[in-house]
Amino acid sequence: MHGEKKLIGRGILVKLVAAMILLSIISVAIILTVALNEQKQIMENNLIEENKRLAAVAARSIEAGYVIHAWPFRTLNQINTSEDILFWWIVNSESEIYLADNPEMYGKKISSAYIEAGKKVVVDYVYNGEDIKFLIQPLNIGEPGKVEALCMGISLKSVREATNKMIVTGVGYFFIIVAFACLISLILARRFTRPITQLVEGTKAISRGELDHHVAIKTGDEIEGLADSFNTMVQRVKSAIEDEKAARREIENITNTMVNTFIVVGPDGRIVEANRAAFDLLGYSKAELIGMPFDEIMGPKNKEGGGGIELEKWLKKAAGSTVSSETTYRAKDGREIPVSFSSSLMTDEEGRLVGIVCDAGDITERRKREEEIRKYTAELEQFNRLAVDRELKMIALKKEINGLLVQLGEEPRYKIVGEEDKKNYEL
Repeated sequence: MHGEKKLIGRGILVKLVAAMILLSIISVAIILTVALNEQKQIMENNLIEENKRLAAVAARSIEAGYVIHAWPFRTLNQINTSEDILFWWIVNSESEIYLADNPEMYGKKISSAYIEAGKKVVVDYVYNGEDIKFLIQPLNIGEPGKVEALCMGISLKSVREATNKMIVTGVGYFFIIVAFACLISLILARRFTRPITQLVEGTKAISRGELDHHVAIKTGDEIEGLADSFNTMVQRVKSAIEDEKAARREIENITNTMVNTFIVVGPDGRIVEANRAAFDLLGYSKAELIGMPFDEIMGPKNKEGGGGIELEKWLKKAAGSTVSSETTYRAKDGREIPVSFSSSLMTDEEGRLVGIVCDAGDITERRKREEEIRKYTAELEQFNRLAVDRELKMIALKKEINGLLVQLGEEPRYKIVGEEDKKNYEL
């Protein structure tokens, strides 16, 4: 049981910690991703703006040199010194390269609508398999109406290297933040799950019958309200159980002080309850009598040694009425005890049989007195018959003596009740 409580608390804790850690990981990953993308974009924009300024300076130098018929190679060579510039080209209005840092590019054409439109733009471009930025800076040189441009290839290598460094640093910070988030999640999860675990432990304690268990939770939220409701419910349950026990004790006191035996039989015909008078009369202990089939103690034994009643017939007879009769109980020592027996059915609200209440009083002494009265009456009747016979014989003898005296001429000696005349004694 203790292990089960730990398992429940640990399960909630693990789930909550896992959820908080997962949420932290997702949040940190999103934040780092957004931050890296923004930082990468900022570095690209700074790189592009820097090279735009460089291109503008070079364009003014080229335009000034064009006026004096001299290319500003010094300025163009400075462009080559930049690590971020892969190449530079000067393209005429026919999109043909006629000046470049790499002589091999002379005479090659490039296709770009931006050059024809004379716009200063930066577009994505692929150069030798590498993604770069292609900057187009219009030049005010050449014939009127003809657009020429300075084109520069801007490498993003520095941005990628800086981004990779930020990624490495971000991953380090990511693990630090996740570890910190795990620690905070564990602390917060323990704080959140402790009240729930206390409620679970309280529920288990109540299920074990520990009704004095009190859940003390002070969180100031709904869980504290739930704990208070739980404690109130436990107190009500405890009061209800105590009231039921008091009522049961009162009933037991009443039944145990009854002179008559009180036995409750279940629907299956087995004894489920009995009072002290039943134990004393039958000689069984409570452990022996409770659960015993009722027909083992009810009615006289038959020839096979079994019970003297048929429970189904008895139930049908008892249905809907109270059955009263005289029968016998069979004690543990085999004695048959005459009892005045009555029974009634107990049903639930739906009319289903719950049990049978049997009340019986020992009528052994009454039977003895009745037998003594019958015996005395018989003896009295016999004595009366003998006395009457003797009296009749005496009357006959007196009559005979009186008759003899009359024959001898003497007066009758005995006066017999009912004799009106001594003539009655004459022969």
